[in-house]
Amino acid sequence: MTVSGNTLTTSTLPTTTLSAPALPEPTGQSGTDQGSAAASSGPPSDIATWLLGDPSAATEAGAVVVAQPRARLLGQLGQAARESLGRQVVGALQSVIGEDPVELLRAGWARNRALLTAARETAGHAHAEQLVQLAEHQVTFAHEPTVDMLLDEIEILVLAAKVEVIFDVGRVDAVVRSGRLVTVSAGHAKVNGSVSIEDKKIVERTFDLPLELVVELGGGIDLQRALLDLSG
Repeated sequence: MTVSGNTLTTSTLPTTTLSAPALPEPTGQSGTDQGSAAASSGPPSDIATWLLGDPSAATEAGAVVVAQPRARLLGQLGQAARESLGRQVVGALQSVIGEDPVELLRAGWARNRALLTAARETAGHAHAEQLVQLAEHQVTFAHEPTVDMLLDEIEILVLAAKVEVIFDVGRVDAVVRSGRLVTVSAGHAKVNGSVSIEDKKIVERTFDLPLELVVELGGGIDLQRALLDLSG
């Protein structure tokens, strides 16, 4: 995981391999077995459900796959089989993007330069603390996995995907005590997330994250550990 300024970026994930469905079109209902993402007054529990839990994501994914010129064979699939294929692709992506958005924002703050400086200066002193004021900033989380598609154990298509979550955060007042981030005072963060396959965006969602939900830090975030990670 690398950090640049106030931007948190994760490294590219390993390739995910799945098998393409057989060409004969399956029978029965399709596109409805995942269920719609339930509306909630709180933040989503994980990115995978928030972005890809709605059946429309699978429909869009299937359409992108069969439109690829490198997989003309898949163009013979009917609508039900296309949606089945889309669900497989979405399922593969969900398996590698299950992170809690609240934890992502905490991780971004744990790598903030101003907070790390305060951690360095207060570490080892039982009652030392500093108030750190952060101006408006962004924390960006990005995955760029690939999905290998196989038909009869033969690779027919490799899909490049991108999952991006951007937190737009207003002013933050943070307290660092003895090398740990212990309290954060702020309002809301606007969170925008999107998933693209082969540069085609299949879903984009937004929600407001009350930052008081993020500041339930317990014993605080150990910023000294982050310092060791960066120095190592």
